[in-house]
Amino acid sequence: MLTKLKYALAAAALATAPMSANALSFYSDIAAGGTYEVGTGFKKITAVANGPEGSNSFTVELANNLASTHTVGFGTQYFSSTLPGLSISDGVNTYTGAFSVALAAGATQTITVSYAALSGGENLGVVMSSVPLPAGGALLLSALGLGFVARRRKASKEAALA
Repeated sequence: MLTKLKYALAAAALATAPMSANALSFYSDIAAGGTYEVGTGFKKITAVANGPEGSNSFTVELANNLASTHTVGFGTQYFSSTLPGLSISDGVNTYTGAFSVALAAGATQTITVSYAALSGGENLGVVMSSVPLPAGGALLLSALGLGFVARRRKASKEAALA
């Protein structure tokens, strides 16, 4: 009976081995392969290295399902990392710390976080947030300005006729 139990435990360990391929454990709102929805407030990525691992990476998807362009700050509020050789790519640029990216309405963006060999205990802490671009404010100010100009022209015409 004890032999069967040993085999069952060994089989369970082998079955879970593929799930533990990444030596980072995530204790956060968004884990590796997760999605950050623009407009959902502050979200965290917190990861701690469990043990030795060679170079590796993980991705996070940014998605803007809102009707306007938003700027997504990746770690602009809080960024802390002891991951060796950390680099973050948005597919065009590569960063080693906090950055922002403009995300148009309906767009998605994949962020890839890469790091060098881990020995264990290293960590990554990032807070992501989104802010709408102030296009609406500029539009409102220009409309008010045009209204003011039209009112002055009308007043000038009335003064000229009187």
